[in-house]
Amino acid sequence: MHIKSVLCISAALAGAASALNLPKFSQHDIDSGSALAALNKIATQNAMKAFKGKCQESDYKALFLPWHRYLLHTYEQQLAACGYKGPIPYWEWGFDTEEDLSKSPMFDGSDASLGADGDRVPHEGYNMSYDPLARSVPGCPFGGLETHLGPVLLTDWGTSTYTSVENPRLKNTRCLKRDLNSVLLHKHANFRNTTNLILRSNELDIFQAALVRAASLEAVTHSYDPRFAPFVGDQGVHFGGHVSIGGDPAGDVFLSSGDPAFYLHHGQIDRVWWIWQNLDPANRLYNVSGTPTFLNSPPTADVTVDESIVVHPDFPPVVIKDFMNTLTGDPLCYVYI
Repeated sequence: MHIKSVLCISAALAGAASALNLPKFSQHDIDSGSALAALNKIATQNAMKAFKGKCQESDYKALFLPWHRYLLHTYEQQLAACGYKGPIPYWEWGFDTEEDLSKSPMFDGSDASLGADGDRVPHEGYNMSYDPLARSVPGCPFGGLETHLGPVLLTDWGTSTYTSVENPRLKNTRCLKRDLNSVLLHKHANFRNTTNLILRSNELDIFQAALVRAASLEAVTHSYDPRFAPFVGDQGVHFGGHVSIGGDPAGDVFLSSGDPAFYLHHGQIDRVWWIWQNLDPANRLYNVSGTPTFLNSPPTADVTVDESIVVHPDFPPVVIKDFMNTLTGDPLCYVYI
């Protein structure tokens, strides 16, 4: 399944690929997902060439990129404590961009899925040039799963307002809701966007900004940078995955991890970063970029890999460097296939 197009691969994409001695991909390869699969294979081969240690077979552990990698790692540990013996799967968005999202194995309501839409979320529609698809399935998805905190900053789509409560830390039990949107997934998280993100980003600052929300690139840097040109006007695959799930709490930036789909979405984010890292491991494996403050406000010093990150008071701080390479054996030992 792919998005038909007569667009050609840009010179910027071809230049980035040749610099890393990567194969040339046709537009069909990119849009169908075969290019992304090939890049994943190359990244795995590069990672395994550099792997010298040993890992426990059960280990699949997964600031923005390293912080979420650590979050995935702690989530996997908690699942293992509950008896789950598998890895954290990732959601390959591209396979779901051509069909109704409610038919995806992720959200079709079957026993092996993460549930369906849940109760309908009323709103005026996402602000774009065509109408989003509206659908809903009554009831709590994911076996009656409820959410208990917030909302803190729950987006009211179609308006500039948000829903919140006076004290979002007080218990506020309600049914988890989703607002599945196939149009937004198709627009922002298709195979082309994912593959071009990997191939056109030679530096981490470009990759990271384009992944998170490419339309904000110039605002983030406060100046025009021609390296951003291939991504200006796009919202980024991270945004595309989140907004296509929507609902409560997934539509709340502070509480979106309350929906189990969050972890499969960020499993894919980690995979995309991992592929990008291991296409040029000598230059990218331990590369961090940016400051610890949002949009560098207030201005702060750049982060280094020797600093620590924390995801929760119940889990110890970890050094960023320990979560850059997934094949050190301690604490991480995994590849994506």
